This record gives sequence, structure tokens and C-alpha cells, in this order.
Amino acid sequence: SVSTTIMTEKQAWERYFDLRKKISAATAPVKDESPSAKEKRIASLLDDPVAFCKYYFPQFFDPAQGGAEFAWFHKKLLKVVKDNKDIFLVFEAPREHAKSVLCDIFLALYLKALGEVTGLVICSHNKKNACGLISDLQAQLESNRRYIEDYGEQFNFGSWAEGHFITRDGVGFWAIG
Repeated sequence: SVSTTIMTEKQAWERYFDLRKKISAATAPVKDESPSAKEKRIASLLDDPVAFCKYYFPQFFDPAQGGAEFAWFHKKLLKVVKDNKDIFLVFEAPREHAKSVLCDIFLALYLKALGEVTGLVICSHNKKNACGLISDLQAQLESNRRYIEDYGEQFNFGSWAEGHFITRDGVGFWAIG
């Protein structure tokens, strides 16, 4: 029915804005940092993808928020991607092993921070699922205060829609089902 569809969309928007609030609350940037200390910290984080993820996405590692440490295969994947600039990779892991978080958020934003992403396509078995995956990345780009503090405002008016958006620096993201 129409009312069910409207409620579902309303609930989806409420979930999205709640997610953005949680991201913002969890990612307060470093205060009172000199420009040289900031530059050194950023360089260090870019050199260590595990540290990068833990700094920019602390809520995923906080046990109080249901987070957990990286498994050995997460660390291995991050190292393989960091060490191989031209790579075609298939990452297979069981359900509930953080594949979407690792690949669709952590790696995407790590590679974007390195300047190695000009566009990214997130695929799933249907468009709705793909849009759900990309919306988590979109929420990080809109609300992650640490990422925004270090890499600038990402939101781009007029180019920010469900399933496709372009950041201020011209990097495009697409959801495909």
C-alpha cells in the first residue's frame, strides 16, 4: 500500500539521519594540533591503513558500540591493497565478516585519501541493496568530522543523490544492482 511505502521511506530517512548523528558524535577531530603535527599525523595514517581505519572510524572498533578488532584477513587485505597500486581483487569471506564495511567504506575512503580513486562502483544483487551499501559510505563522507577535518568538505550540492553522487573534488560514486 502507499502508506506502507511512505513509512518505509520515512524510516529509511530517519535511519540515515540517525546514522549521520552517530558518525558525527564518534569522530570528533583532534583539537589544538599544530599544522605540522597534523601533517605528520595524516602522513603516518596514510602509511598504515589499519591505523587509518581505527582513527577515522573509531565506532567500528568500540566494543560498546558492537565493534571489534580487525581479523588477520582484514589486515592482510589492507596490506595487499596498499602495496599493490594496480590490482584486481576478489575478496570472499563468510557472512557477517565485515566485507561491506571493509571494502565499501574503509578501503574506499583510504584510497580516496591517497588520491587513488577517481570513481567507485558498488554492486550488489539488486539496486536497493547497492543503494543501501553506498548510503553508508555517503553518510561517512557527509558526517565523519575527522575525515572532513583532514580531507575537506565532501558534500557537493546538486550532485548528491541516492545511488549516485560526486564529491566536491570530483570523485564519482555509483550503486549498481
